[in-house]
Amino acid sequence: AFNREESSSVIVVVVGCARSRAENNNDDAASISNRIKNAVKVFMAASTELTSAEYPPADPEEEVYRALCPHAVIGKCKENRPIYWEKTGLIRVHKLLHHLTPKKLVKRHVRHMEYLTHLMRKNAASQVKGIIRNKCGIADEQIASLIVALATPDYLKQVVVMDLEGLSYAPDSQGISIFRSCMKIDQNFYPERLGVCFIINAPWLFTGVWAMVRHFLDPKTQRKFRIIGTSYQDELKKVIDADNILECYGGNLKAPGTFTVYNEKEKAEILSSFAESKGSLAKDEKDKR
Repeated sequence: AFNREESSSVIVVVVGCARSRAENNNDDAASISNRIKNAVKVFMAASTELTSAEYPPADPEEEVYRALCPHAVIGKCKENRPIYWEKTGLIRVHKLLHHLTPKKLVKRHVRHMEYLTHLMRKNAASQVKGIIRNKCGIADEQIASLIVALATPDYLKQVVVMDLEGLSYAPDSQGISIFRSCMKIDQNFYPERLGVCFIINAPWLFTGVWAMVRHFLDPKTQRKFRIIGTSYQDELKKVIDADNILECYGGNLKAPGTFTVYNEKEKAEILSSFAESKGSLAKDEKDKR
């Protein structure tokens, strides 16, 4: 272990190198511009001191996603990265567009990436704090947070699991267009945030879909996708411990309510309630004027 003086020198060098990298990053101005354009502070709230359950504030369209997009941000992989789970095969973009605009779907993706980046930084800060405590004998949360804030993106990655069971056989041009917009945002403003993406329960027809969408990704990102059929459990367990794999995929982790698959009647009730609440809000806004 280092003594305290040596430890301080190590931290200064690490932070100095990281700051130099950050200052030389030409994407900073573009990233700030993108955050302003998408009003990130407005829908994510200025403070990040909230608990995971409170941050970010509730999405006003959350009920639509709850009904039509089974998803969850839960668990960590063996490298302490947050995991995003989605039943992608059950999502029908044309049904989403009955309630939301393409622009709102893209903004939802920005919101999602902001939240995951928040979790990545939180997980990484905890990991770095443990390293500098064990290796340097210093337990300083501020130093750990500073290192993570300026460090290489290797600490700041996510794991994605997309379940294609139920995938529609009909090509969806609107869905591909929105996917393309989201991928462009990720590559320009959230570079190197993907650790690995498992596409499980992939049917044979997905080969054709993948041939179309893979061209929207740079070659390095393409290599992070692992397309697997129904025999996916062993592959998942190479990256994720069983305690962090959802029960429905052979693990021990209970899925949250957002991962619920509703029947058509239940979906209709949720969406009807959403429409009524939006109507009430619009009336209240009109009355205020």
